[in-house]
Amino acid sequence: MAQVIYYTADYGIPAATGYVKSRHWRFKDWDRWQVNLGGMFPLLGKGLFKIRTYYVYHFNVLDAFRSADLENLSWKSTYKNDSLGAFMLGEYPLAQGNNLKFSVNISKNQVRQQGDIGEEWEEYDRQIYSAAIEDHWNISDKWKIVGGASIDYLVKNDEKTESRLNPILGLKFTPKEWLDFHLSFSRKTRFPSMRSLYSSSSGNPDLTSELGNNFEIGFSYKRGLWLSGAVFYQRITDMIQSYRGLDGYRNYQNIGTAELSGLELELGKRIGIFDFSLNYTYLNAVEKDLDEPLDYAPKSQFNGLINIGDIKGFSLSFWGIAVSGSQAKLGNEPPFEIVDIPGYVLLHARLAKQIGAFRVYLKAENLLDKTYFAEPGFPMKARTFMLGFGMNLK
Repeated sequence: MAQVIYYTADYGIPAATGYVKSRHWRFKDWDRWQVNLGGMFPLLGKGLFKIRTYYVYHFNVLDAFRSADLENLSWKSTYKNDSLGAFMLGEYPLAQGNNLKFSVNISKNQVRQQGDIGEEWEEYDRQIYSAAIEDHWNISDKWKIVGGASIDYLVKNDEKTESRLNPILGLKFTPKEWLDFHLSFSRKTRFPSMRSLYSSSSGNPDLTSELGNNFEIGFSYKRGLWLSGAVFYQRITDMIQSYRGLDGYRNYQNIGTAELSGLELELGKRIGIFDFSLNYTYLNAVEKDLDEPLDYAPKSQFNGLINIGDIKGFSLSFWGIAVSGSQAKLGNEPPFEIVDIPGYVLLHARLAKQIGAFRVYLKAENLLDKTYFAEPGFPMKARTFMLGFGMNLK
């Protein structure tokens, strides 16, 4: 496998309409090169080994203006990012019904940024190394055990390091081929991103990694229709949270402990040319230290999708989402201003036509032209139309 991808753009960033100071920013340049190399190979006769290596070069220039007419330049910031890494997956059968899986992930990021023309260039780098192993063991026709662990290692720009050992354990029971139940525990580590650590406007190099303990019990049913569900609980320590200050800039902090619990239900069915799926998620997310809801965490979310086709090469799709209200804290430090984010309902549609090897489509997002917010002061896109085509040469 070999890929070369190039993306170029220039675009403005919508200014805040309330709550925080408006910023009039525009990316004069936004360029990204990516090269991927990889493949799939046999491993010791019986096993399988996959690898993907990548190099990404990102460059952008951000212009900040003093007013909405974008005439009077305030500063010009330049950003360059090199990313180099490799991701490897493998599996090998140890015995009948016993399959060993492993993975290795290596990434190195180096950033050079200049706050304004004439200022000194700042350089930062971050490296992450991860290795994981899992054993999938069918102890009978109906019972399966999964056990393993990962080691994750972070090297920051100042040579400070963090390492985590994350176990995983799961049990699966399949009384019928169309019915199964599962129970699992896992520990996950999330390291701070480059932006949260070293952004010139909002970075916090003292951030530590998040650590989450996750429990889940669920089922799936596949007989005439697809039905699945799960109940979950997650406890996160040193959670990384971002707050938008009244000056418009974000700041990142480790907030302590958060607990997330809830359930997920999914239903799918195909009837003739109709294919539909429904998904519902209930989430109770609490910041335990303050005994307050987590920011940007709606309690309920409902998704639906209906596909109609193929009718003489035409297909029609409708999908939508309904999200309950949430809240956000604004400010650089307590006491924060708490702002409610209203719930919203969105509907999207897509009409496509297959013409030989070509597929032409017309897509409409926010079909009902609803005004809605994912963040206070920043209204999302209104009704949007897109026209495009794809080609399959197989």
